[in-house]
Amino acid sequence: MIPKEEFIGLLEGLSESQRQLLRSLALRSLHDSLQGFDLFTGVWWPLRARSPAAPQRETSWIVAKLHAAYPIPHVRPDNGSGPSLGSILGRLEPRDEQEKRRFRRRFEHVIASPFEHLEPQLRWALAQVAQALKKTTHTSSPLQGIDWERLLDDLSNWSSTRQQRGKLNVREQWAEDYLKESKKRDYHARREPC
Repeated sequence: MIPKEEFIGLLEGLSESQRQLLRSLALRSLHDSLQGFDLFTGVWWPLRARSPAAPQRETSWIVAKLHAAYPIPHVRPDNGSGPSLGSILGRLEPRDEQEKRRFRRRFEHVIASPFEHLEPQLRWALAQVAQALKKTTHTSSPLQGIDWERLLDDLSNWSSTRQQRGKLNVREQWAEDYLKESKKRDYHARREPC
């Protein structure tokens, strides 16, 4: 098992009291709570000790707190990574024009945020996903969760502005994915009979 996959599995296995502790540390530093530090390092450090390929500490800390606050199911296709969070938010963009503009501005804040100010923006984004999942049944919506491993990867590369081999950086990719999904929704909305 690769370290990021194992890390997400360990987060899924936390007890409710452990999740509550992580939730209480939202927007706080790893060093703000000895109990939080001990819990997190008990999960993360063994992975790091075994492999330098383990997810970065700062990224893992944010993902651990977000996973505790928004226990959205982990969905990872067998053939690779799932859609980006940008893509999922594009699917969730409201149809009402005023709400759509407000939602899109919030998404723009997400992709414009430097890593050190990203957690509140991600909390908003994951709250949108969690709310959408509550409104739909798994059979009526293609949205069944998020790929937490992909989110971990994307956040690990958040600050990179380099394009590698013609690929977009993470923020550009999320923006492209968002717009692609938003256009699909608009297209299908126009084609639906009144």
